[in-house]
Amino acid sequence: MFERIVSEVTLSPEEIQALASDPACSVYLSASAGTGKTKVLTDRYLRLLLDDTEAKKILCLTFTNAAAAEMRQRIMQKLQNWSLCSQEELENELLKLQGNKSPNLIQKARKLHKYFSEEIDSIKIQTIHSFCLDILKKYSTCENSFYSYEIIEDHSKKKFLKLAFEQVFNTNTTSSDHNLKSSVGQLISFYDYDRLEELVQAILAPRIKFLRYLSKFNDEEHLKQGIYHKHEASPELSGQEILAKAMELGDQMISDKILNLLSEEGEQIGNAILQNKDSFIRYKRCFLKADGERFARLVKASFAKKYPDVVEILTREQERVYDVDQTYKKYISAELCFSLTLFCKRILEIYEALKAEEQLFEYDDLIIKTLDLLQNSESSYWILYKLDMAIDHILVDEAQDLSEIQWELIKSVSEEFFAGEGAKDYDRTVFIVGDFKQSIYSFQGADPKEFEAARAYFEERATNALKVWKELNLSTSFRTTAPILGFIDSLLGDNHAFIHNYTKHIPFRNGSGYIGMLPLIEKPKNKESEGWHLPEYEDDIKHNQKKLLAKQIVTKIDEWITSKRKLYGHLRAIEPKDIMILVRKRSELIDYLIAELKKHKIPVVEHGQSNLQENLLIMDLLSLIKFINLQSDDYNLACLLKSPIIALYETQLFEICHARETSIWESLELKNPDVFKYLENLKNSSHALSILELINKVLYIDEKYQIFIERYGDGAKDLINIFIEAIIKFETSSFSLCAYQEFVEWFKDYKAKFGSLVHNDKLRIMTVHGSKGLQAPIVIIADSASSEQSPVENVYWDKNEDLYLSCYSEFDCEVIKLAKEFCNSNQERENLRLLYVALTRAEDELYIGGWENNRIKGSWYDLISKKHDNNIEVIPNYAEGEAEIKNKDKYIEVKLDKSINLEKKKIIRPSLTKKVSVNPAFMERGKVIHKLLHELPQIPQARWNNILEPLDESIKQDLLLTIKAFPDIFFSVNSISELPIVGELNGSQLNAQIDKIIFKEDFIQIIDFKTDTRPNLNKVKNNYIIQLKFYKQLLQKKYRQTPIKIYLLFSSNQELIEIFN
Repeated sequence: MFERIVSEVTLSPEEIQALASDPACSVYLSASAGTGKTKVLTDRYLRLLLDDTEAKKILCLTFTNAAAAEMRQRIMQKLQNWSLCSQEELENELLKLQGNKSPNLIQKARKLHKYFSEEIDSIKIQTIHSFCLDILKKYSTCENSFYSYEIIEDHSKKKFLKLAFEQVFNTNTTSSDHNLKSSVGQLISFYDYDRLEELVQAILAPRIKFLRYLSKFNDEEHLKQGIYHKHEASPELSGQEILAKAMELGDQMISDKILNLLSEEGEQIGNAILQNKDSFIRYKRCFLKADGERFARLVKASFAKKYPDVVEILTREQERVYDVDQTYKKYISAELCFSLTLFCKRILEIYEALKAEEQLFEYDDLIIKTLDLLQNSESSYWILYKLDMAIDHILVDEAQDLSEIQWELIKSVSEEFFAGEGAKDYDRTVFIVGDFKQSIYSFQGADPKEFEAARAYFEERATNALKVWKELNLSTSFRTTAPILGFIDSLLGDNHAFIHNYTKHIPFRNGSGYIGMLPLIEKPKNKESEGWHLPEYEDDIKHNQKKLLAKQIVTKIDEWITSKRKLYGHLRAIEPKDIMILVRKRSELIDYLIAELKKHKIPVVEHGQSNLQENLLIMDLLSLIKFINLQSDDYNLACLLKSPIIALYETQLFEICHARETSIWESLELKNPDVFKYLENLKNSSHALSILELINKVLYIDEKYQIFIERYGDGAKDLINIFIEAIIKFETSSFSLCAYQEFVEWFKDYKAKFGSLVHNDKLRIMTVHGSKGLQAPIVIIADSASSEQSPVENVYWDKNEDLYLSCYSEFDCEVIKLAKEFCNSNQERENLRLLYVALTRAEDELYIGGWENNRIKGSWYDLISKKHDNNIEVIPNYAEGEAEIKNKDKYIEVKLDKSINLEKKKIIRPSLTKKVSVNPAFMERGKVIHKLLHELPQIPQARWNNILEPLDESIKQDLLLTIKAFPDIFFSVNSISELPIVGELNGSQLNAQIDKIIFKEDFIQIIDFKTDTRPNLNKVKNNYIIQLKFYKQLLQKKYRQTPIKIYLLFSSNQELIEIFN
């Protein structure tokens, strides 16, 4: 029996949930965001247990291990509650869940917790990959056993693919394989090494799709024929032969007589044809535009009227040239596509061999090998029979995110559920829950069309077997308030690129909600600057905008928290845990947000991945391992000596490094033998100790751990643990040879994941993909103003999953253009689904932000601003005349009265009391050093060399030594750089800029950078004291009870002098 219930107009959400959790029928449940689908899944599982289904015969497939753990926990908690709660509570629970509270059912419910606990090892609540691994371990033959296999790490995957790429690439000179040699030669004539590597990565990223594509062809000759056929090309003639033949015909088409006539009549096409007859590529430009389309008119109207027969000949030639051009493009495209496909095929073969040799596999390998076991092995019927006996009910969570091959596996396992003859005498069911609108994992092979295809497949199977099949729709959101849901419906409901037959949300919470748009961070304006300045690359501009966006967002958050603003629809003040910041993809913006939040002392969970290689603490630890490898690396050894492991003072390091004729290592033996002996002992110990043992010895036995904490704060604990975790991962891999040396190379590509633990009191930052299934009272979508572009790899898959390559747009034939349109359309749809996921994370308040750029058209910010209505407030920037810089409870807040007419007041800037004669060259040098002292600490150290390269060596030395000498100044999180400060002092307006302010526990530091040589004390007082007095007096008005200390930092000799001591 088939039944479809598509809305909740006639039924309540509770009634829909009850129907969906009914274990007597198979169900397809479409559940919009926040509608309680996890509850339905849990209820269905519980009702199966209450119906005497053995727990081990229920297969519940989740998308992630975290979801599986949450599901188990929910069930265990519910069963535990049933075993302990009062009779009345249990009766009410069972009546609501099962519609029954009989004594027999109550007795059964009481015992389920004990039963479930005893059966915990056989419970099948797991990911589809875990399920496959269980099958392979249980049913694989001894020679194909998976017990000794491990999941390949990303860095190993990259390493193996690189090895395979290099091996195949170099075959151009060594292989006897004619096809491959020809393919490599063809590819390197079009692409350089790096571009070819990018294309290979783009094709092999969807590895399963590529393998399935290859499986369409019996052999390489069949592959070649198939590719040429799809491109409507023939491999019989080469590209050069096509063009040569075309030129021969060209000579026959247009006679010399016609060409002379054209020239005599002043028609440019005549001379153009004569001058370009030796090359078709140039010849075709006489008839076709740059994009390959025909010129609308070849000659002037007067000529056409006078010589219509000639025009007819030229038009026929134009058509012929167009056809030849299309034929040539099809051939070139087919040839390149075949060459690249064969190239990737050979790379994949070597890659698979390397994996097998190291006994490593990818998650998708589990599904491929399981399907092969179930469909193609000699024992497949027996294995399917055993699985059929072991599984009676299948529950599929997040079904919209499954790939075609995963659905194929589920269909194989459930094949007998709807069989006729030989079927079991009780109902066996399939429960599928998901949301087409939330399918966002195409990069993992997910396709929402497969979700729909699965619905059709199981509907047909169930109805043909006369089984009950229900299609239900949950659209009542228990998560999000009505104003936000209404806006989402108005934004996406009528957008057919998003979804057809959109069902509007029904709000369960009709209270107030709020949607706000943060002003876009403007592009920096180009300004004429005097003298030397940091080069403004496009990336630098983006980074600056991201910094400003981070400040904008965090300032707003700090304002909410410090002012104890009430959360919309609630009576309590906003807390950090209420806020979730979403980004579309990982970038520097996350680091800037975290840095700003830490400045404001707002607790944050550092979700996602961090580039550890640029972290100072990690660099300190890594310097020890690099030292073990090579003691003569002077720069690394200097870093190690300054690190918490040795912790030399700057003066001590200077004594070792200055005026030496040997390496720092040799100088260290003479000038600091104690440190030399300690490091030499570590070096010698490394022969017997693993990397992990050596690091543990230094941190815990030698008690360096606490020194790291003192220098870097409590955050050092997490970073040290992450570094140790990386070492463990490296040392448990099976391909390291020289451990200390290989670790340094391996670590370059290592990515660490943060935020795996739950921190209930902290703000969260994560990608939209990572936020799936989560929610927060306040959601801020930070980077919404950048539209998704077509993939730069120029690799396209059409609707039949055939591969196409666009080498250059001018070579695109019609079939490639169609594949491009198909891919771009799919990308647009997924972009909108990702937006839906982001918007529906919000419970009460939603904010949209971003920065101006050249790709704002079509971006989320653009879409939302076009739908702007009374439900959305455009949040203004801070009022003119008011500036706020806050640091938790200690902050600077200089407010100007808007009524002040600055024209009537004298505006002064602090300066020297008398003019000093200064060499212009020194002034320019000072500007450079001053600028870089502010900028370098905010730039990843990997980029320092490129920035400093044009500078004089003495400037470089001053900069690097100064920054290294005072890390607590330049890398302090409780500090503000280049602070513009405006205020009234002694009846005049003061306009100044403070180089550095640092908030200490008991006092405030003001530091002014000086790039000249330190004068004597009297000159310091005469030249700088007035300037510093202004700073102190102005700030002291705000911080009356907080001592303020003032310092001069001289970069020429790395000296910090306190004034007014």
